[in-house]
Amino acid sequence: MRGLLDLLIELPDFLRSYPMIEIGSNTGDSIQLFALFFRELYCIDAFIDDGFMRRTGDDIYTMFLEKTAGSNIKLLHCKSSDAFKPPYLNSLPLSVGLVYIDCDHSYNAVKQDIINSWPLIMEGGILAGHDYGLHGLGQDGVKPAVDEFGYPTAFIDGVENRKRGSVSGI
Repeated sequence: MRGLLDLLIELPDFLRSYPMIEIGSNTGDSIQLFALFFRELYCIDAFIDDGFMRRTGDDIYTMFLEKTAGSNIKLLHCKSSDAFKPPYLNSLPLSVGLVYIDCDHSYNAVKQDIINSWPLIMEGGILAGHDYGLHGLGQDGVKPAVDEFGYPTAFIDGVENRKRGSVSGI
């Protein structure tokens, strides 16, 4: 969480007035932190059995609901591959200040999450993610997908302005 907190503390003030999207919310730990910095938050998660922590999708979903009850968080209970298509797409804002990806870590899924979310990021906005460079346990797809997108130094070294906005990895 330390890297995520650093990113949010260094976040330009103007971005905090825009919505943000988290792709892969799991039990809601990181979105609780995002909620301290953003007024409008969107979570995309299908709450599928994680296999890694041996929790069922229902357990994960229940923990998420408990942690986010009464908050300013809007949930799209679906796979990230479906979130950017109707009818879910109509629930997302047209422009966001931050997209944070920490979902399916396979190459194809990460690549698709980047491609799908990039058009929603406003000029000067940030695309960030988790587990860049992590190996094993099905995590190996993050780094190649990010590198192919063209931002390897941003994911390693923190926030850098590129094209529409910034890319960061934690």
